[in-house]
Amino acid sequence: MSKSDQKTSLGIIGGSPIFWLVSGLWSLAHSMSLAVSLPQQALLKLESVVFDKREEGQSELLMWGRQFPVSAKTELMDQMRTSLSPEVRTRCKEVLRELVVDDYLKDGSGYVGIGFTGETVKVPADPKLRSVIRINHIQPNTPASRAGVLVGDYVVGLDADVWYADRAYAAFQEKIKVKKPNTEVSLQILRDGKILVKSVTLIRRPIALDGLLPLNHREIDFEGQERAAKEAYFRNWLETKKSQR
Repeated sequence: MSKSDQKTSLGIIGGSPIFWLVSGLWSLAHSMSLAVSLPQQALLKLESVVFDKREEGQSELLMWGRQFPVSAKTELMDQMRTSLSPEVRTRCKEVLRELVVDDYLKDGSGYVGIGFTGETVKVPADPKLRSVIRINHIQPNTPASRAGVLVGDYVVGLDADVWYADRAYAAFQEKIKVKKPNTEVSLQILRDGKILVKSVTLIRRPIALDGLLPLNHREIDFEGQERAAKEAYFRNWLETKKSQR
């Protein structure tokens, strides 16, 4: 074969779309296999005699797991089943619980964290009386409290929606509930005669409120019930996965 023929042949093989497609798929598969491998350094830290090192290893596993949640759950379950170290098994289970609870928190209905009543008020620059909600309670550690919403504020709009004819109470509830956790909404707040805009990222509606529409949440143990709900979700997930093996 002549040198020119060799160059042409090599050019056809090496430069063909099929060659680059196969090469690209192999590289992608190879990089993915590397990416989802359990970080051995983090695992070794879990067996350290130093408590801070064990904590560090667990944090590293969780960060890795949140990058590759599907593969991580499988790997962590394998460690829980096969590791000879009780510390490794326990800490891998804790990381797995965090990853499964992440899924729990992404599902369900949206929640702001306020108790309210419906009212009608005059809003600046609006010639018509507007139907609004008046906030009479804010649940601690919720999107509303973190956004600086105050008791006594009026919510006069949600995103682009405003309401008339006494529709605010039901319309606000329904729109929030159909949105998913981690969705950002914009609350138009009337405070001291001025309109403020508060961006709020919704969380999952607490299970304690399922079927309830309380105006005051103080008597409900939100944290206790949420802990129990998360633990039940994790146990059910774990049992389902074990039964599939």
